[in-house]
Amino acid sequence: MHIAWLVGLVAGCGSGGTLVEPGGDAVPPPASDLQAVFQTAMSDVLAVSGEGLRVAYDDVMTHGSPSCPSYYDTQGLWYDDCSTDGGAEFHGYVYEVEQYVPGDEYWTIYGEAMGRAPDSRDFDFSGYAYYGDVSDDFGNRSLYTGVAGTFRWEGAEDGSWLKEGGSPAVYLLATTDSRGKRWMYLEGALGDVGGDPAQAVDFGGLSLGDRTFGLPCDNEPTGTAWIRDREGAWYELVFDTACDGCGRVSRDGDDHGEVCADFSQWLEWEGKPW
Repeated sequence: MHIAWLVGLVAGCGSGGTLVEPGGDAVPPPASDLQAVFQTAMSDVLAVSGEGLRVAYDDVMTHGSPSCPSYYDTQGLWYDDCSTDGGAEFHGYVYEVEQYVPGDEYWTIYGEAMGRAPDSRDFDFSGYAYYGDVSDDFGNRSLYTGVAGTFRWEGAEDGSWLKEGGSPAVYLLATTDSRGKRWMYLEGALGDVGGDPAQAVDFGGLSLGDRTFGLPCDNEPTGTAWIRDREGAWYELVFDTACDGCGRVSRDGDDHGEVCADFSQWLEWEGKPW
């Protein structure tokens, strides 16, 4: 139930069709350049998770006091503009919901706030994030996470998207069945790919996994993505049922070659993919 509701939230934020725009007269880059952008995004997106944002939020909230920030009757909701005697600050509002029941664990947060630790480490938050871990009696397990908004945490690891600040809108679902077979699904948009503000990838819905999940290919991608180059032009990348890990790139109906990507990190993970 939680998964279906949360997929709907991100579907409106990361739709590929809304981001594709006519380009200008710029010379198209070689397919190898677009492939490099896409491959980098495939790695970067696995670092974007609601779980990482929770670490940041919990870190800042440990510096609060009984009266700052001020919580409402609804558990997890605060709205304030205050500072503590210890030097922490809280401005804005946040609503946090969590549940830890074996087989159905989730956490979600949304709001617009700034929290400052006494050592002046800021956590800027505007949007929502979530993650969950759901299992059933048959040994099947689903992990999901989503992040949409603008976030920055000065206590994050150097070089990470959260340290630099970013505005992702991504949803990722990873399912493992009782036999150990896996299926992953990704949609949403990721900018500043490779540290270049001009480069972006919009995942219109990519699937990868075992055929037993009803997929046309065995551990090869299917679906669509859009890649934005340094000139701001968008290129459509389609992985069809050729099942070879490669997709055709086009723009305004013109073919621009083939992009092949390594998806091994999407399936070869322990514990969680992010």
